[in-house]
Amino acid sequence: MFGKGVRTLSLRVQFTPSVLLKLEKIKSLKIKQDQPFNQENQDYYLYIHRQVGGCAGMKFTFALFPKDKLKDNTVVLLEPTGSRAGVATDKESTEYLNNTVLDYCSLSSHSDPKALNLKSEFTIRRIDSRYTCGCGKSFNPRRWANN
Repeated sequence: MFGKGVRTLSLRVQFTPSVLLKLEKIKSLKIKQDQPFNQENQDYYLYIHRQVGGCAGMKFTFALFPKDKLKDNTVVLLEPTGSRAGVATDKESTEYLNNTVLDYCSLSSHSDPKALNLKSEFTIRRIDSRYTCGCGKSFNPRRWANN
């Protein structure tokens, strides 16, 4: 539950314009989906979690949660607005999110712009990192946190 343990910390996390636009789209889609069930304007959060995985040892995962499903150790990175979902993480992941840029990218795997194989994803990039992994989706926690 969204309780006393939820807080906002001063982290250096930048959000690109494409992320802010995607958060607006997420909010409008969730309102349309939930209208018959939820008469309130429920706040939603893009939840970022660090976990073991990827070629370098750690990776970030993303999920969408309504405000009432957030846990007590949640840290809010970007407050939701009436038209935009917010961004949150757990306390343990905050040290890895400091000094990062959150972006949203759409990439086609074909040279044909009409191809349906379009991949869209949130990405996290360390601002001052001198190390990147081979897959582009994971990080080495020792090198990442100490940069």
